[in-house]
Amino acid sequence: MIITKSISRFARNTLDCLHYTRQLKEYKIPVYFEKENINTMGSKVEVLLTIMAFLAQQESESISKNVKMGIQNPLVKTSRWVFSTDIKKGKCGVNHNRFLGYNKDKNGQLVVDPNESHIIKRIFKEYLEGKSLQKIANSLMADNIMTAANLSLCRAGSIRKILTNEKYMGDALLQKTYTVDVLSKKRVVNSGIVSQYYVENSHEGII
Repeated sequence: MIITKSISRFARNTLDCLHYTRQLKEYKIPVYFEKENINTMGSKVEVLLTIMAFLAQQESESISKNVKMGIQNPLVKTSRWVFSTDIKKGKCGVNHNRFLGYNKDKNGQLVVDPNESHIIKRIFKEYLEGKSLQKIANSLMADNIMTAANLSLCRAGSIRKILTNEKYMGDALLQKTYTVDVLSKKRVVNSGIVSQYYVENSHEGII
């Protein structure tokens, strides 16, 4: 028997829920949903399961919409971007796992990593001195300097991403990518489909 907290934890949509519970049933493996008190090996349970799975799916979609509204509504739009000097208005959430030059504090906000920030300053300094992107990459590679993901900074493209990242000056452009739909969870680059938000002074800058 598979025991799960709720239908929403078992599958993200009605179709998946029915598909997998039917497959398991063929192998005589029941699934018990604690919250809904449903055992898939019970008689005439599939209709009830279908209804409950549909409601769970609707709730998941509703939560997703509320999260998006929470990002967008506190800010006032001016043309395509929103400019704000108060991070509380935007409650900026930044994906910064393995982000060179920064760590995150207990609240999930960016904090400068003194062990890596000098690398960022060096890259900007060398660029301002007139070095090409590839020459900067070559000099970092010669000194065995790696990215936050322990990857080599040997490509000009990696240097370009750092030089064009607004986070290094303490700002944050929100919604560079967006989730296509709540079911697939697939994220794609935002090419103007949804609004972007620019938050000034969202964290401490390195440059």
